[in-house]
Amino acid sequence: MTTQPEDLAQAQRLAGRILVVTLAALLALGLASQGATPAAAAPGDLVADLIVAEYPNATAPSVAFDGHYLYHVDYGGSVLHRVDVPPAGGPYTAFDRVDVPITGASSGIMTLSYDAGRDAFWAVSGDGLSIYLLRKSGAAGLAFTIDTANDLPGYVPAGDFPNETKVAYDRADDTIWFSRDAGTRIYHFHTYADAQGTAALVAETPYIDVNLAPNDMVSECGYSQSSGVAVGGSHLFITVAGCGHYFEYSKTGGKVASYAYNPYLGNSPQDLECDNLSYGVPVFWLRDGYDGHVRAYQQPAAAACLYGGGALPKPAGLDLSAPSAARAGEAFLVGVTAKNADGTTATGYTGTVHFTSSDASSGVVLPPDSTLANGQRISVAINAAPASRFVLASSASPVAGTSFGFTVTAQDQFGNTDPAFAGTLHFTSTDSSAGVVLPANATLTNGQGGFSSTLIKAGSQTITATDMATATIIGTLGVTVRAAPASGLALASTATPTAGSSFSFTVSAQDQFGNTDTAYAGTVHFTSSDSSAGVVLPADSTLTNGQGAFSATLIKAGSQTITGTDRVTATITGTVTLTVRAANAASLVLDAPGSARAGQAFNVTVTLKDQYGNVATGYRGTVHFTTSDPLPTVSLPADYTFTAADDGVRGFQIRLWTPPSQTVRASDPADPTLTQFKWVNISLL
Repeated sequence: MTTQPEDLAQAQRLAGRILVVTLAALLALGLASQGATPAAAAPGDLVADLIVAEYPNATAPSVAFDGHYLYHVDYGGSVLHRVDVPPAGGPYTAFDRVDVPITGASSGIMTLSYDAGRDAFWAVSGDGLSIYLLRKSGAAGLAFTIDTANDLPGYVPAGDFPNETKVAYDRADDTIWFSRDAGTRIYHFHTYADAQGTAALVAETPYIDVNLAPNDMVSECGYSQSSGVAVGGSHLFITVAGCGHYFEYSKTGGKVASYAYNPYLGNSPQDLECDNLSYGVPVFWLRDGYDGHVRAYQQPAAAACLYGGGALPKPAGLDLSAPSAARAGEAFLVGVTAKNADGTTATGYTGTVHFTSSDASSGVVLPPDSTLANGQRISVAINAAPASRFVLASSASPVAGTSFGFTVTAQDQFGNTDPAFAGTLHFTSTDSSAGVVLPANATLTNGQGGFSSTLIKAGSQTITATDMATATIIGTLGVTVRAAPASGLALASTATPTAGSSFSFTVSAQDQFGNTDTAYAGTVHFTSSDSSAGVVLPADSTLTNGQGAFSATLIKAGSQTITGTDRVTATITGTVTLTVRAANAASLVLDAPGSARAGQAFNVTVTLKDQYGNVATGYRGTVHFTTSDPLPTVSLPADYTFTAADDGVRGFQIRLWTPPSQTVRASDPADPTLTQFKWVNISLL
C-alpha cells in the first residue's frame, strides 16, 4: 500500500501546517478569478468552491450536508460549525456561520456523516474509537465503541491514520461504512452496539477491500487506499489522498468505475458527502485535507448518491383497505399500498408505516410500525403486541464440551408469544472459551425456535439472544455447566522445597478443558523422581469435590517431580515439577592432592554439603585455612566468605615447603562441625 500523499497531508496538518505553495494552490488562486464551473457537464467537473477555514487552521478533514446547510468540525473539535451552501463558482469564503458547542464527546469529534431519517449526524471521536449520534443541538450520544482486536478483522496498522477515520451512513439498511484514513479495508457496521457495547459487523458484507486486483486503484493512482467514503444509493464512492480520481465501488467490493477531477485542486482529497439538491446537477462535497477548501464535484449520474444516506422520494400517498365491519375483539386484516401521484404503485418506496386509530379504548391492538417491500400491498393480522423481549429456557444440565438444547420465544410485555416476530437473533455467551459453539444468527418460526449450543467453562454461564435490529429486545438463559469426566490430574505448588523439609501441594481432577471434575471419585497414587532414602510421599488418597491438599518431603536437591496417577485409569495422571533446595550445610569437604612439590602451588577445593549429601548452595559462611607446615614461606588462602556465585563450591591455591608430609585444614570459625583436613606428601624440587 502506498500512502505517501496521505503521509504528507498528515504531516502538514499536525506539524504546524507549514505553508507550501504548490501547483494546486496556484490553480486555486486562478479559480478565484475565473470561478468554478457553474454548469458542469461531466462526472468530476468542478461546480462550486468554498473556503471554510483559511489554511493552515486545524479543520477536520470532513464535511456533511443536511439538505440545506454544510457542516464541519475542528480537528478533534468541540464545536459544530454550520455554513450556507455557496453559489456555483467560487472560491467563496464561508458566510452566515453558526457555531454550536458539542457536549458528550470527551475526545472531541473528527468526522461527520448526515442521517436524514434521524436528522442527526453519525460522528467519529477524535481518537477514532467511538461512534456518536450527534444532534444538531450539539448533544452527542455514544452509540458504540470500536474494539480493534475484535471489530476490525484483518486490520494491520501500516501507515494509516486512525484518528482521521471517516464514516458514511447507509440508509438502505441503516448501517455505517467505517474507513480508517489511508487504510485499504472499509468495514461495515450496524448502527447499534453488540452485547459488549462495541461495534457489530454486518454479517453479509462485513467489509470491502480496495487494494485487491482487479478492484484496486493502482492504474489511476499508483497505489490503493481509502481517504473518504460516501453512500447514498446502491454504490460506495471513495476518495484517495494525493490522487486526481475518485472511485465507485459496489457494496460487495467490486470496482465499478473511476472519475477524474476537473480540475484537480489541492493535493489531499479527504471525506466526501452527497448533495443532490443544491445545484442543477448532483454533486459530491469534497473536503481537502489541509488547504481549507470544500469543493463540489459533479456526480457520475443523476441519482448516484442522494444526501442523508440515500433518502428516497416519498410516495404521493398510502392506500389503506380494510373490511367495512369487524367483530369487537377479533383480529381482521388491513392492506396498505404506497401510491405515486399517477395512481401507480410506488415500487421504490421502502419507508415505515405507522398506524393510528380513532378507537382509544383499552385493549386496542394496532399493527407495529411496518416496512413496505417494493411498495406492494401488505396484510397484517392484528394479534399480540410486538415482541419486547426473548425468553430462553432449557431443561438441560449441560456438560462441558457436550451439546445441549434450549428454546427461544419472542414475547410481548404481557408474556404473550408474538408469532409475527420476524427479527434476526444474534447469540452471545459469558463463556468465551475456545470450543464454545453458539447458534448462528437465526430467525424464529411463529415466534419460537429450538437451538443447540456447546459451552466449555464449568460453573455459572449465560447465553444471551439479542435482536440484531432492536438491541432492547433481548433475553438471557442462565445455566450451570458441569465439568466433563476427569481426563487428567493437575498438581500445583507455590513452594520451593528444602531437602528434608515437608512442603504442601494441591491436586485437582480436571477434564480436557481444565475444569475441575467435582464428581471425581478415584484414588490417587503418588510417585516421585526422587528415590532417595527419607523421601516421604502421601499415601494413596481420594479427593474431595475433585480437589485435595497434600504434603511431601524430598531429599535430592535440583529438579524433581511428583506424579499423581489414578489407581484404576492410568491415563488420568499429572505431574508437578519442583526445584528442591539443599538444606543447611552440615559438613565441609576438602579435596586436596596426595602429594605436591615443595614451594610449588597446588589446588584444593572446598565443598559444603547438607546432611543428605547435596551441595549446600546457600552456604554463606567463612572458611579459614591452617597447615602443620611451620615455615614462614608457606602460602595459604586468606579467609574467604562464600557468595551466591560459588553455589557451595570454591577452589583455592596453597604452597607448602617442608617435607615429608604436612596437613592442610579448612574450617568455618563460626561452626566447628564444618572442618576437614588432608595430608599432603611434600617432596623436594
